Amino acid sequence: EQGYFFRDGYTLSEYNTKPDGTGLGISLGSKVFLDDKPTIDLYCIWEKQSPESDFTFTKSAGSKSSATITGYTGSDDTVVIPDRLGGVPVTKIGKNAFAYTSVKKVILSKNVQTVEDNAFVGSDIDSVVIFDSLMSISDRAFDAGQVKSLRINAALDAFANWQQTQTTLKLDRLLYITSKGGKNFIIYGGSGSLNGFSCDLID
Repeated sequence: EQGYFFRDGYTLSEYNTKPDGTGLGISLGSKVFLDDKPTIDLYCIWEKQSPESDFTFTKSAGSKSSATITGYTGSDDTVVIPDRLGGVPVTKIGKNAFAYTSVKKVILSKNVQTVEDNAFVGSDIDSVVIFDSLMSISDRAFDAGQVKSLRINAALDAFANWQQTQTTLKLDRLLYITSKGGKNFIIYGGSGSLNGFSCDLID
């Protein structure tokens, strides 16, 4: 996913094995398991970005101005953060922006880099879609146990460089086994795919 697929006013949230999104969802940047099939068809799943009128926001000054979302005034269960508000990129979800709202799912845009304290506390949110452009997210952005579903679209330069220079096959194997009903794995803090998982343990 390097900008090959673009639809103005929409966010590409995932690929899917069915055009209506009811099949197997594939995160952007992920490897696809064919299960011994020679080929597989994947479909772009587009989410229409929420209208500007649904948000309150501030704009920073300067030549590289950006927008910070400070509140949500809409009524939709699913919110798709627009790429731009007020003509500038949306780079931050501010403090308490979605706190105590009825929003259940939020899809961030590629432009969002920061999510601040209490951004979603007290809300009904349980599903989040992010891109690997997200550089900072407060550990107080959500209530404990609030998010049940997290999709990471790792399609941008930072991940692409990491993927090309470090093996991700062990992580892919772990995810594949889990998707087939295998045991769940806990990777202890301090471990990571950058330094390699224990293949013997996974096997």
